Amino acid sequence: DAFTETHFRDASGHAIRTARWRCVEWGEGGQQGVELYDESADPLEMKNLASDPQYSQTLTQLRRRIRDHWN
Repeated sequence: DAFTETHFRDASGHAIRTARWRCVEWGEGGQQGVELYDESADPLEMKNLASDPQYSQTLTQLRRRIRDHWN
């Protein structure tokens, strides 16, 4: 797995990339947005799945790993 930190406009982002998923939290704790992409089905990252209830458990797990990595 890979962890990255990036900056876009006025927000910093922390991300995790696994074999299947990419999850990004923008701003402190995702206050400025959250993104979740299924890299195997959507490698161009066209559909943000963060608000889809079907992926809530995956999103929670990945966000926890992001926070654990930077704390």
